[in-house]
Amino acid sequence: MNSGIGESLREARTARGIELEDAERQIRIRKRFLVAMEEERWEVLPGAAYVRGFLHTYAELLGLDADAVVDEYRRSQRAQQGAETEPEPAAPEAPAVERRPAAGRPPISDRTRSAPWVLAAAGVAAVLAILLVLGITGGSDDEGGEEPERAASERTAPAGEREQEPREEPSRVKLELTATADVWVCLLDDDGEPVVEGVTVPAGEAEGPFRARRFDLTLGNGQVEVVANGEPVEIPSPADPIGYRITPERTRELAEAERPTCA
Repeated sequence: MNSGIGESLREARTARGIELEDAERQIRIRKRFLVAMEEERWEVLPGAAYVRGFLHTYAELLGLDADAVVDEYRRSQRAQQGAETEPEPAAPEAPAVERRPAAGRPPISDRTRSAPWVLAAAGVAAVLAILLVLGITGGSDDEGGEEPERAASERTAPAGEREQEPREEPSRVKLELTATADVWVCLLDDDGEPVVEGVTVPAGEAEGPFRARRFDLTLGNGQVEVVANGEPVEIPSPADPIGYRITPERTRELAEAERPTCA
């Protein structure tokens, strides 16, 4: 389903005289992703969050209303998903099954006549069982008394006195990012592969969670919340780029030469 977004992007780029290579250098989005957006081949991009971020950044470069372009993309995706969803046919009702008494068994009306003597026999058996239990457990209070008391004392012992198992440190990092304002993000995993490939993440958008033994992160500014293994990472809010290496043990700031560029 063509929404007209790609045609608007291509016409705006052509009108401004911008080549795809120039746009790639300016906004750090690869040419193949720019072409995919102009042709509305959304499946080429890594995911829906990337599509929205790429569209917003590309539309701003071309002088379009970036929010309106992203909203149009959302509407087209909702319409497409609604068209592809068809109601499932209702399951046919199972036919009623006539239940008959098993062979050799009397009808229910005959069985219910014998219920009184069965109940009486069950009552006598219950009384005998109670007497038997009382006879077994009616010994001296001194026998076996210490064991329950010791068990009770162990249950009520303060938590600090019980043996505690050592806590195992995590071997991997679970990382989540949430932009508080538009922020350029490049995030590499421990294999050096980009998981956020040098894109501008719009305010309010989240990336992740991602999991790896280590992450190298570059931010265009500090307008982002970072959470590693459930704990917030303190990020200052400078206007200049900043970078970090995040491991299960600690987070350290990277020098400019160490920061990933996703180029």
